[in-house]
Amino acid sequence: MDLYVRNFVGSSGNHGDFYTNPAIRSQYKKIVKAIVSRYIGNPAIMAWELANEVSIINTFLQIPTVISYHLPFHPYLYYRDWLNMFVLGTKIAALF
Repeated sequence: MDLYVRNFVGSSGNHGDFYTNPAIRSQYKKIVKAIVSRYIGNPAIMAWELANEVSIINTFLQIPTVISYHLPFHPYLYYRDWLNMFVLGTKIAALF
């Protein structure tokens, strides 16, 4: 994620930019599309997870930011592979 930030925002960016910067999100969506398209219908895939253990316990991310990042991806992934689950992969549940 930090690699995307460095390439699209530069050294002035922070980790949270991955979730909010439109250029980063657009490029990441292309990569997600390529990966999902390659593995559609593969019985070894149980679920698609866009980020592993996204932590909101830092200065850059808040719950609404993480949720608003994930929401547009659900229909995008479901349209391509409706047989598999889509999971958030966050630590948000620990706060509730």
